[in-house]
Amino acid sequence: MTRTAVLNSTAIELITDALDILTVADANQPLSAEDQATGLRVFNQMIKLWQAQGKHLWSLTEAVIPLEKGVNAYTLGPGGSNVANLSDFISTTLAADAAMSATTITLSSVAGMLGAANTLASDPADSTTGWATTGSTIASDGDILTLTNSGAASGYADYTLTTEFGETYIVDFEYTLGTSAGATFSIEDTIDAATLATLNLTATASGQLEFTATQNSHALRFKNDSTTVSEDSLIYSISFKVKDSGDKIGVLLDDGTRQWSSIVSISGSVVTLNDALTGAATSANSVYSYTSKIERPLRVLNARYQDKLSASEIPTTEWSRERYFNQTDKTSQGTVTQWYYDPQLAQGVLYVWSTPSSSDAILNITYTRPLEVNTTNADAPDFPSEWFMALSYNLAAMLGPRYGVPQPKMQEVKMMAAEYLEDVLGFDSEPVALSIAPTNWNR
Repeated sequence: MTRTAVLNSTAIELITDALDILTVADANQPLSAEDQATGLRVFNQMIKLWQAQGKHLWSLTEAVIPLEKGVNAYTLGPGGSNVANLSDFISTTLAADAAMSATTITLSSVAGMLGAANTLASDPADSTTGWATTGSTIASDGDILTLTNSGAASGYADYTLTTEFGETYIVDFEYTLGTSAGATFSIEDTIDAATLATLNLTATASGQLEFTATQNSHALRFKNDSTTVSEDSLIYSISFKVKDSGDKIGVLLDDGTRQWSSIVSISGSVVTLNDALTGAATSANSVYSYTSKIERPLRVLNARYQDKLSASEIPTTEWSRERYFNQTDKTSQGTVTQWYYDPQLAQGVLYVWSTPSSSDAILNITYTRPLEVNTTNADAPDFPSEWFMALSYNLAAMLGPRYGVPQPKMQEVKMMAAEYLEDVLGFDSEPVALSIAPTNWNR
């Protein structure tokens, strides 16, 4: 017998259960497209309604805010400041001095860091599919693509890359010298007949092309230099990356500021940056990295200050909006001891006082993240399995009036829905130990 402690469900299963509870649908029959759409819409509305109760322990999350010297406000959300969940936050140091204008840095550790990801599902050199030839023939052994002149002219082959206007891309590849004297690689705007990047190689080597898209697609052109019939060149290991899609990385410069960029690539302990350093950075300066910014917090429940990552945490106090904005000197520097959080609509703003006196300082926060809505019926709900019964019955209570369910049945469903919700809300409460100490009565 196989047993598991894990119970899984999807939105469509919960919607089907809800309509079955109302006896307006057969659980053994597929729901109509209209019922599915209505059920999913109301299900998401119910989730957001429950989110307002703020009693979901599984949505409590820890995050790290790298503070900036003299800065008193930090925007929290996908388009905001460089703030990451604790599980996504990486701290290391420079292993060597880095000069101003450097585009590579050497780190003490690169564990967990990611460079820009290859967007191609497969290596174009693995087959001839997708290539268009002119004055040439191509062949692939499954790993290496060979380009051969079919006449007494430089033959070439084009491979279409899907792009987004204004985005900067990098194409990396490996080239092996064949019987042709060399090969020229380029990125072509075939609509405006413009060449955006070019590289000529006359010996076996690695190659890279960088360009900013001017159309929604561009051609990677691989062209033999030789004009002799049957002469060839070879290419393999082609990758295509959005240049700034790697992890974000912040380097503490010697002037006391932290410069943020993104990781293009990692080789050993050497990291290539998307942006050149604007100042020098000394070995042992702190470096922070993360993959994704946090979602807009619904609430910030707690904040602890550290003047550097290795220091002890110092508890801080939450202020009201009135208390913060009535503070006459909002820019004085020192240790962060108070804060106020304004959740707003799209991005929240966390105000701190005093402002940090160092860009090495961080603020660790505990926050309530938004509950995720389901975009498709196949999505799993953002709830523990203990909530599934309460979800089905409460969804039934919300859907009932839309289906004209008789009042006696609705009263029964609402009673069960309230009972199940009360049960799981009790389960959702955080257990806190009660301490009792005897009183020393002096008589």
